[in-house]
Amino acid sequence: MKAGAALVLTADPAEAGRRAAGLARTSLGDSPPAFGVLFASAHFHDSAEALLAAVTEQTGPIPLIGCVAEAVAGGSREVESEPAVSLWLAAEVGPVETFAMAFVRTASGGAYGGYQFGPDRAGVCLMICDPFTFPAEYLLDHLNSRTPGCS
Repeated sequence: MKAGAALVLTADPAEAGRRAAGLARTSLGDSPPAFGVLFASAHFHDSAEALLAAVTEQTGPIPLIGCVAEAVAGGSREVESEPAVSLWLAAEVGPVETFAMAFVRTASGGAYGGYQFGPDRAGVCLMICDPFTFPAEYLLDHLNSRTPGCS
Protein backbone atom coordinates (compact mmCIF):
# COMPACT_ATOMS: atom_id res chain seq x y z
CA MET A 1 0.00 0.00 0.00
CA LYS A 2 1.09 3.52 -0.78
CA ALA A 3 -0.34 6.51 1.06
CA GLY A 4 -0.16 10.26 0.82
CA ALA A 5 -1.62 13.01 2.97
CA ALA A 6 -1.95 16.77 2.96
CA LEU A 7 -3.20 19.53 5.22
CA VAL A 8 -4.18 22.76 3.47
CA LEU A 9 -5.17 26.05 5.11
CA THR A 10 -7.34 28.20 2.86
CA ALA A 11 -10.99 29.27 2.83
CA ASP A 12 -11.45 28.78 -0.92
CA PRO A 13 -12.99 25.33 -1.50
CA ALA A 14 -11.70 24.93 -5.08
CA GLU A 15 -8.16 25.90 -4.11
CA ALA A 16 -8.26 23.73 -0.96
CA GLY A 17 -9.43 20.68 -2.92
CA ARG A 18 -6.93 21.11 -5.74
CA ARG A 19 -3.98 21.73 -3.42
CA ALA A 20 -4.82 18.93 -0.98
CA ALA A 21 -5.30 16.39 -3.77
CA GLY A 22 -2.15 17.50 -5.56
CA LEU A 23 -0.01 17.28 -2.44
CA ALA A 24 -1.45 13.93 -1.35
CA ARG A 25 -1.03 12.44 -4.84
CA THR A 26 2.65 13.36 -4.93
CA SER A 27 3.44 10.67 -2.34
CA LEU A 28 1.72 8.03 -4.48
CA GLY A 29 4.15 8.43 -7.36
CA ASP A 30 2.72 6.90 -10.53
CA SER A 31 0.14 4.82 -8.64
CA PRO A 32 -3.40 6.12 -9.06
CA PRO A 33 -5.35 6.72 -5.85
CA ALA A 34 -7.80 3.95 -4.97
CA PHE A 35 -9.39 5.41 -1.84
CA GLY A 36 -9.53 8.70 0.04
CA VAL A 37 -10.50 10.18 3.40
CA LEU A 38 -11.38 13.88 3.43
CA PHE A 39 -11.92 16.09 6.49
CA ALA A 40 -12.88 19.75 6.27
CA SER A 41 -13.34 22.37 8.96
CA ALA A 42 -16.77 23.81 9.68
CA HIS A 43 -15.87 26.74 7.41
CA PHE A 44 -16.64 24.42 4.46
CA HIS A 45 -20.10 23.37 5.64
CA ASP A 46 -21.88 25.39 2.95
CA SER A 47 -19.25 24.77 0.25
CA ALA A 48 -18.59 21.05 0.76
CA GLU A 49 -19.87 20.19 -2.74
CA ALA A 50 -17.37 22.60 -4.35
CA LEU A 51 -14.57 21.16 -2.21
CA LEU A 52 -15.51 17.61 -3.17
CA ALA A 53 -15.71 18.54 -6.86
CA ALA A 54 -12.20 20.02 -6.74
CA VAL A 55 -10.79 16.91 -5.04
CA THR A 56 -12.55 14.61 -7.52
CA GLU A 57 -11.24 16.66 -10.43
CA GLN A 58 -7.69 15.84 -9.27
CA THR A 59 -8.16 12.24 -8.10
CA GLY A 60 -10.80 10.92 -10.46
CA PRO A 61 -13.91 9.10 -9.24
CA ILE A 62 -12.50 7.10 -6.31
CA PRO A 63 -14.30 5.77 -3.22
CA LEU A 64 -14.11 8.69 -0.79
CA ILE A 65 -15.37 9.13 2.75
CA GLY A 66 -15.16 12.11 5.04
CA CYS A 67 -16.97 14.79 6.96
CA VAL A 68 -17.06 18.38 8.07
CA ALA A 69 -15.57 18.50 11.57
CA GLU A 70 -14.86 20.89 14.44
CA ALA A 71 -11.13 20.20 14.19
CA VAL A 72 -8.98 18.97 11.31
CA ALA A 73 -5.68 17.16 11.75
CA GLY A 74 -2.90 16.57 9.27
CA GLY A 75 0.72 15.62 9.83
CA SER A 76 1.65 16.86 13.28
CA ARG A 77 -0.85 19.74 13.29
CA GLU A 78 -4.43 20.14 14.48
CA VAL A 79 -6.45 23.12 13.28
CA GLU A 80 -9.55 24.24 15.19
CA SER A 81 -10.29 27.87 14.44
CA GLU A 82 -9.35 28.49 10.81
CA PRO A 83 -10.34 27.01 7.44
CA ALA A 84 -8.56 23.69 6.93
CA VAL A 85 -8.80 20.60 4.75
CA SER A 86 -7.03 17.31 5.35
CA LEU A 87 -6.92 14.62 2.67
CA TRP A 88 -5.44 11.13 2.92
CA LEU A 89 -5.12 9.04 -0.24
CA ALA A 90 -4.20 5.37 -0.58
CA ALA A 91 -3.12 3.35 -3.60
CA GLU A 92 -2.56 -0.35 -4.18
CA VAL A 93 -5.06 -1.38 -1.49
CA GLY A 94 -7.27 -3.79 -3.42
CA PRO A 95 -11.04 -3.45 -3.71
CA VAL A 96 -12.67 -0.67 -1.68
CA GLU A 97 -16.36 -0.34 -0.85
CA THR A 98 -18.02 2.65 0.80
CA PHE A 99 -21.37 2.61 2.57
CA ALA A 100 -23.49 4.63 4.96
CA MET A 101 -25.24 3.44 8.09
CA ALA A 102 -27.91 4.88 10.35
CA PHE A 103 -29.03 4.21 13.90
CA VAL A 104 -32.75 4.39 14.62
CA ARG A 105 -33.88 4.61 18.23
CA THR A 106 -36.66 2.19 19.16
CA ALA A 107 -38.60 1.38 22.34
CA SER A 108 -36.26 -1.55 22.99
CA GLY A 109 -33.05 0.44 22.31
CA GLY A 110 -32.36 0.81 18.63
CA ALA A 111 -31.50 -0.71 15.31
CA TYR A 112 -28.70 -0.20 12.81
CA GLY A 113 -29.44 -0.07 9.12
CA GLY A 114 -27.80 0.59 5.79
CA TYR A 115 -25.24 -2.21 5.56
CA GLN A 116 -25.09 -5.95 6.19
CA PHE A 117 -21.85 -7.24 7.70
CA GLY A 118 -21.49 -10.83 6.53
CA PRO A 119 -19.41 -13.55 8.18
CA ASP A 120 -17.18 -13.95 5.11
CA ARG A 121 -16.43 -10.26 4.67
CA ALA A 122 -12.73 -9.69 4.05
CA GLY A 123 -10.81 -6.50 4.61
CA VAL A 124 -10.90 -3.58 6.99
CA CYS A 125 -13.78 -1.30 7.97
CA LEU A 126 -13.10 2.37 8.66
CA MET A 127 -15.97 4.22 10.31
CA ILE A 128 -16.58 7.93 10.73
CA CYS A 129 -19.37 8.38 13.27
CA ASP A 130 -21.17 11.23 14.95
CA PRO A 131 -20.89 10.20 18.61
CA PHE A 132 -24.11 12.04 19.48
CA THR A 133 -26.35 10.22 17.00
CA PHE A 134 -24.55 6.93 16.24
CA PRO A 135 -23.56 4.75 19.22
CA ALA A 136 -20.65 2.95 17.55
CA GLU A 137 -19.68 1.04 20.70
CA TYR A 138 -22.88 -1.06 20.51
CA LEU A 139 -22.30 -1.87 16.85
CA LEU A 140 -18.72 -2.92 17.61
CA ASP A 141 -19.90 -5.10 20.53
CA HIS A 142 -22.46 -6.73 18.21
CA LEU A 143 -19.89 -7.34 15.46
CA ASN A 144 -17.33 -8.75 17.90
CA SER A 145 -19.83 -11.26 19.30
CA ARG A 146 -21.67 -12.25 16.10
CA THR A 147 -19.23 -11.65 13.23
CA PRO A 148 -15.78 -12.85 14.35
CA GLY A 149 -12.92 -11.37 12.40
CA CYS A 150 -14.88 -8.31 11.29
CA SER A 151 -13.52 -5.88 13.87
